[in-house]
Amino acid sequence: MTQSHKAAKDKKPYRITVRFGDTDYSKICSEAESLGVTVSNLIRVKMTGGYIRVPKYAKIDAAAMNQLSKLGGLLKMIHTESGGIHGEKTLAILHDIREVIAKIRDSIGDDREACSETQGA
Repeated sequence: MTQSHKAAKDKKPYRITVRFGDTDYSKICSEAESLGVTVSNLIRVKMTGGYIRVPKYAKIDAAAMNQLSKLGGLLKMIHTESGGIHGEKTLAILHDIREVIAKIRDSIGDDREACSETQGA
C-alpha cells in the first residue's frame, strides 16, 4: 500500500458533535489526560470497543506532577533561605525531581492535545 493510499484510508471524513455537562466533560478530560490521548481519540476508541495501551507512567495524574513541581519549588526556597548551607545535596535532589518529571512527561507524550480542544477535532 502506498503512503498516499494509506493516508486516504486513515482519513476520518465524518464529524459528530456531542455536548457534555461540566461534570461529564471533566471526567472525560481527566481520563484522556491520564491515558495520554486526546478526548476525540478516547471517545472514538470507547465507541468502537477498542482499548488504549496505558504507558508505564500514565497512571500518575496531573495532581502528582503538580505535587512534584511544588516539592521542587519548596526545596529551592529552603535552599535559598538557608544561604545554600547544603547546596550540593539540595541541587542533587532538585536534579532528581526534574528527571522524574521529565520521564513522566516523556512517557505520557507531550504531543497530545489539551482537553480544551476545539469541537472540530
